[in-house]
Amino acid sequence: ILKRANVANDMSFWGCLPFAFHFPLPVRLPYFIDLKRPQDQGLNHTSNFYLQPEDGINIGVWHTAPSVFWKDAQGKDQAWFESTFQSSHPVMLYLHGNAGTRGGDHRVQLYKVLSSLGYHVVTFDYRGE
Repeated sequence: ILKRANVANDMSFWGCLPFAFHFPLPVRLPYFIDLKRPQDQGLNHTSNFYLQPEDGINIGVWHTAPSVFWKDAQGKDQAWFESTFQSSHPVMLYLHGNAGTRGGDHRVQLYKVLSSLGYHVVTFDYRGE
């Protein structure tokens, strides 16, 4: 009783194609961003640093401080960012999954939201292999 679908004549499939091509989803792909400069992504209260779990392996990390530290964070070094962990603000460790980088536009927007809610956001890239 199963009927084989005739996709070529199915207008519900082909009819949606013009819409998909005329109205693509607004996704920015972060292929050419400099992860060493989170401020280029609008994260002016974010520090970039590296962890070295073993010789020859460096993993990039961003620490976005809560937005209440935004003005104080300008031009500060890593030691200053580490000192902000002494505050009462909670820390969100964000694991972005295995696709893309910590600098994906939708991820950066999430860091901004979490920061505005008073969270420290710590996120890192995976080492790959």
